Amino acid sequence: EMEKPELIIEGKAYNFVKKRNHMPVSIYKSSTDYLRIGPKELILKEIEYQKNLLGFGFPVPEITKQGEYEDQYYFIEPSLGERHFSQIFKANLSEVKTVSDADFSLFLALIQRYAEAQLKTVTDHKFIPSDFEGMIKYDVIVKELPTLEKSTTVAMRKAEERIAALPIVLTHGDFNPQ
Repeated sequence: EMEKPELIIEGKAYNFVKKRNHMPVSIYKSSTDYLRIGPKELILKEIEYQKNLLGFGFPVPEITKQGEYEDQYYFIEPSLGERHFSQIFKANLSEVKTVSDADFSLFLALIQRYAEAQLKTVTDHKFIPSDFEGMIKYDVIVKELPTLEKSTTVAMRKAEERIAALPIVLTHGDFNPQ
């Protein structure tokens, strides 16, 4: 199914950005906001998840509107800026060959907010190595790089040992400089 290049919702134009690979949700952008639209049950789950993240203090945008459009459901959140940290850092590096103290301090402040939010979600769940291996697709890695199986296994066991010492917390899977 072809995505509409533009949606008009409450008089505001949103241009198509992309369709998620892993679920039938599309992302649109206006000059100031992002719109996520898809099946109602998926969008409502995403809204609930984002509200939980906000409640714990994760650095994610507020949801400003939600509703129905044709046969789908949507929510709108403000854009947090035109450039993400990886673009800012790349510009720093191309201009002055180092990441500026000011930009790195902003990134560290974001990391601190993220870590503090995570600490509010500590659970009593236990780390399960087989779940972790499935999550990172360890079997695929070993299959694709058979000559590195031994060193990959050693590194995996070391990572599992270190991770097992950490608390299990809620996290936002997109956290990175992008």
